Amino acid sequence: MPIPPVPAVEVDHVDLAYPHKHADGTVLRDVSLSVPAREHTAVIGRSGCGKSTLLHLIAGLLTPGTRTTGTVHVLGDAGSDARLSHCALMPQSDSLLPWFTLQDNVAVPLRNRGVPRHKARTRAGAMLARCGLAGQERTRPDQLSGGMRQRAALARALLADKPVLLADEPLGALDAITRGEIQDWLAGLLADSSATMVMVTHDVDEALLLAEKVILLADGRVAGTWPGWFSRRGGSAGGVRTRAEILADPAFAADRAEILGRLAAVAA
Repeated sequence: MPIPPVPAVEVDHVDLAYPHKHADGTVLRDVSLSVPAREHTAVIGRSGCGKSTLLHLIAGLLTPGTRTTGTVHVLGDAGSDARLSHCALMPQSDSLLPWFTLQDNVAVPLRNRGVPRHKARTRAGAMLARCGLAGQERTRPDQLSGGMRQRAALARALLADKPVLLADEPLGALDAITRGEIQDWLAGLLADSSATMVMVTHDVDEALLLAEKVILLADGRVAGTWPGWFSRRGGSAGGVRTRAEILADPAFAADRAEILGRLAAVAA
């Protein structure tokens, strides 16, 4: 009998509590999830439900004194340092360095690994072009729109060349129009990437569009799981449907309504 592949990310019956937080400090309660390699999982929920804590847990970035039970593995490794070595992090803020050009910002992960400056810049320039930012290599972050800055931040995360991408509200700071445009662009980029992604978001549409699985967290517990639409973007005539076309699909609207209804129910 063939041995099943090891999930890229596996969280198994985890409880997590911070010291001196709330009554007992518990933030996550009996949380389990499994993300196959090259797939994308979105975690949704209200502010304070434990979404960002879950990402920090996966990456091994926990506050000293944090109490945990259960197990966490990334590519089969349980140790915090090993888990972090497999992960690229993309926070809600783009965190671009204002004194660096865009090219040098994107090259930071390579320079941190000792890649010579010329080679790092060359690879950063190629990644910027892939992200639709060709010609902006020498631009400073404060000269760019919010959408362009987020593209650059994602370019930097992808250039880290880690097998797992952990994205914490990566589009949360954008206006609604720009956010929709970047969702379309990001879906295409992820389709060409081999990275596994775990993303947290407040946006139900975004979760459904960019993931194969959507998980709802409420009060630190898994309160529901739904299939996402990332692998259902194909059109009847071939090709890939746009975000607008998918949002107009009655089946998508039904999934959205079900998730929103469940979210309202657990918040009541």
